[in-house]
Amino acid sequence: MARILSLVLFLTTGFTSATYLLNGAQEAVFDADATTACLQAFNTTLSCPSSVQLLSYDLSYLSWTESNLTELCTTACYTSLLSLESAVSTACGEYSLSFNGGNLTALQIVDLFTYKYNISCLTDIATETFCLVLEETWDITALNDSGEATWPLYTNKTYPDWVGDPVAGTPLLDADENIVENPFNPPPVFTWTNITDMDLTGKDFFVSDPGNDSSIWGTTEMLEYDEFPLEIQCSSCFLDRFILGIESQWGEVYDEITEQIWSNIQQNCEISQTINPAHNLSGGPSGLGPLVWTTTVCDQTISWTETSNYTTCDDLAIANNVPSASIMYMNDVLCNIIPNGTYCASESCQIAVLDDNYSAARFLSSSSAYENITIMQFQTWNAYIDLNNMRLGEAVCVGAPGGTYTPATSTVALANPTAYTTTATPAVSTPSGTITNCGLYYEVQSGDECNTVSLNFTITLAEFLEMNPAINSTCGNLEVGVDYCVATVAGTTITVAPSSSTSSVPVTTTSSFVAAPTQTVTGTTSECYEWFVVASGDSCSTITSEYDITFAQFQVWNTYIDAACDNLWADYAYCVSSPLTASSSASITSTSSPTTTTSSATATQTYVAAPTQTVTGTTSECYEWFVVASGDSCSTITSEYDITFAQFQVWNTYIDAACDNLWADYAYCVSSPLTASSSAPTTSTLSPTTTTSSATATQTYVAAPTQTVTGTTADCYEWYVVQSGDDCSTLEDGYGITLAEIRAWNTYVDAACDNLWGDYAYCVDSDLAS
Repeated sequence: MARILSLVLFLTTGFTSATYLLNGAQEAVFDADATTACLQAFNTTLSCPSSVQLLSYDLSYLSWTESNLTELCTTACYTSLLSLESAVSTACGEYSLSFNGGNLTALQIVDLFTYKYNISCLTDIATETFCLVLEETWDITALNDSGEATWPLYTNKTYPDWVGDPVAGTPLLDADENIVENPFNPPPVFTWTNITDMDLTGKDFFVSDPGNDSSIWGTTEMLEYDEFPLEIQCSSCFLDRFILGIESQWGEVYDEITEQIWSNIQQNCEISQTINPAHNLSGGPSGLGPLVWTTTVCDQTISWTETSNYTTCDDLAIANNVPSASIMYMNDVLCNIIPNGTYCASESCQIAVLDDNYSAARFLSSSSAYENITIMQFQTWNAYIDLNNMRLGEAVCVGAPGGTYTPATSTVALANPTAYTTTATPAVSTPSGTITNCGLYYEVQSGDECNTVSLNFTITLAEFLEMNPAINSTCGNLEVGVDYCVATVAGTTITVAPSSSTSSVPVTTTSSFVAAPTQTVTGTTSECYEWFVVASGDSCSTITSEYDITFAQFQVWNTYIDAACDNLWADYAYCVSSPLTASSSASITSTSSPTTTTSSATATQTYVAAPTQTVTGTTSECYEWFVVASGDSCSTITSEYDITFAQFQVWNTYIDAACDNLWADYAYCVSSPLTASSSAPTTSTLSPTTTTSSATATQTYVAAPTQTVTGTTADCYEWYVVQSGDDCSTLEDGYGITLAEIRAWNTYVDAACDNLWGDYAYCVDSDLAS
């Protein structure tokens, strides 16, 4: 069972609504001499769920269930795989590609998936239960202990004696020491001999076999196929899987040992069925284990210098919220040798750092924080990871990846509603090096991890480690019963002068300004002694009453506040004590980033910076933001802010038509002067825009919100992301354009328009002639 050849395809482009086997990655991983027709053949649509793309992985990697197997194993899916096989055979012929010292034809790649599909979809004849599900109930130890195991009688085999005679080409001997005709040509360079007494039964192998391969079906002993109890060995699932493996080039190697095993199985199970062994895969060197393809697509670049204090890929991954494996595989570097420079990385995500060596299944069951993540989701988010061998200290995605990570400017969690303005006293001991300006401590409990602590207090893992430098990079020394800092005191003290008049000239004083505990809106003074973080339900009157100040003072210190006070932002800090007066406020320097007032906005409206990270395609010309929480949807957002979905998409172009790609803890614009054909000057957050001579003065090109196919123009004013079921008529009717225009702006589209790719962006408005 340990001799199954496997091929692992790591696809970095995610899964699509319309399912394609390689999901568009073939151009990145195939050799340069692949024909266009061959590449396009792999874009044959499959009538399968996206899980079909994971079939190249070892079956033990994925948590197959009755539900997702029922979804996968349909006549429509299998028929579409055969159609793909036919299309690839016709278009690619004998084209082969080389990697890791081996050669594969394009058709063999499809055959791998078809073989794994057939293995995955096997069902038990008696119960019609999927074999992968039924095998989870097999327990050899329990069967033996209960006395119900029927151990096989026929297990005799001869094996190569590597130790006794590793080089001599002596003939094979059977159990009676008769010479066996040697099927090898030339003969093997080892002696074949029997390594066990002929009187041993299958139970003897189970009890005394020295092997310790891997735990399977209730035993860690390394049993051959003919040594399992007959309750398992003679079941339809076991036999069908063995036969299917032998008859496929991707299954078991059929050699002298396998031939003996099959003969024994036939006698044990009293069957006469024959096997037609497949030819072994030629050119594939043995002993490689899983073969890995990686694409050269660089989702983002990250960098560090000698001053960054990063020593491993894990340090760099944690600092940029990317999985460690993506840095290693996309840049071909070792994790513990990572020189300063710029590196490719996958898209940023919410990460966790492993506190032990894990398999994916064990890691996801280690904490309630991950209990709703499936193996397939985890694999999708961590495209380069080895699900069976995740290592201590490795950073992994525990949420969907997306836009470039933008670190928050505040050292206090953005979602934390409380601002700590005084230093807290720890209730128990703290580790050495813990910051002195700590506003809140947490005593670690049994079962806590750095990941769960930082999640509970809505701070990043990097912030938690920065506050508590005694914790090592793997979080392996987190101590139960010790206090750790989970929030800083609000800002750093700066010695300045209060004013004895309306002047802002400093004078000697013992007072000091305090930095804002969290983000502020544009127009908030930095010359502030005390801050208030607004919560839902607060109003200007409650604030001014609580701090015994006038509304006029509150407006001087927070100039963004309008006369109606209807633009307070929850979780933002507002100054409630300052030396500034109305006549001195002209000297205010905003703590926020510079703003740009548009001609179409009123004099009191200014753009404000996003309170947290944003996804690609979010406008920076925004008056108000909404940070998505778990359970939010586009309909709840548009309803709450009395805007249309069309407006929401204009301001947040990454949002697709189904609104199924909202990201929790990311900010989305909910108020902007921009329209679909906005007359306001725009500055795209995607990339710098270029105005064409033929466009109106207010029209600018915008970057595509997601990936595009070859031949798509960059001179585009509007984009459409194709969904499952779309065709060119969808674009024509929806945008009032012709097929000729579609093909002029998206030259990859053919005359029949049968090669649209799901989740790819196509230009639907351009000034290019058709």
